[in-house]
Amino acid sequence: MEANSQRQPLNIKAELEELRRMHLSEVSQSTVNILLLGQVGVGKTELCKTARAPILIDSFDPGGTKHLGEEIKKGRIIVDSRYENEDSSHPQAYSTWEREFLRRREIGLFSQIGTYVIDSFTMWLEALKNAIAVRKGRAEKLLQLQDWQVMGNVLRDMVLLATSLPCDFILTGHLLLVKEEVSGRMIARFNTIPSLQVNIPLLFDEIYILQTEEKADGVERRLLTSPTGRYEARTRIGAHRFSLYEKPDIKYLLNKAGYPAEDKA
Repeated sequence: MEANSQRQPLNIKAELEELRRMHLSEVSQSTVNILLLGQVGVGKTELCKTARAPILIDSFDPGGTKHLGEEIKKGRIIVDSRYENEDSSHPQAYSTWEREFLRRREIGLFSQIGTYVIDSFTMWLEALKNAIAVRKGRAEKLLQLQDWQVMGNVLRDMVLLATSLPCDFILTGHLLLVKEEVSGRMIARFNTIPSLQVNIPLLFDEIYILQTEEKADGVERRLLTSPTGRYEARTRIGAHRFSLYEKPDIKYLLNKAGYPAEDKA
């Protein structure tokens, strides 16, 4: 009986130490996943270039990365823009993206990438919607209830895969202003189908809102990192470290939170 009482604390200590080791060894504990939200044209794609390089951007927004020419020439940013424009009667953007994403994941490409970006969720969603409508033969692309459920499940599964990559991940998205029924005030929501307004943000470590503020000498951009009455931002890596508003610089925030911020070779 005495021998058992001596072994039990040792076994518990060993198991707790093993759990701690497993947690620390997980790749996801040293990478960061960011849902970057803002109004159209506020500069979300521009902000992505402050992330860890090399930066791979799968661009669904037509012309959305044209202003990144210098960074692309330097090799800090690699853009796959084949998803930006497609024949709406024969949509291929989503199926092509999914095939390429899974292939790159299988061959270990993302271990050589500093940051992976999907820009933007809005057009990514639209590409999947078009693909499902054509596949199911929906007239005028009017999806049925079961189609929306499939679309939500597919996007959630793909975001889960992206957030488990061995690199940082940024998903850009847009905000939708809605009126609260009780208070009558306007609040900003993640612009997506209702079933994903909560489910997708839950998969991210960080939710940042990129905002602009007019100053006497021009327009200043800033990142909201914590919730307010109107916006649902949040940070896990910056808890007790980040201010309510931070400068729009991803590597700066990684440094401030004590996370790896250096580029990959």
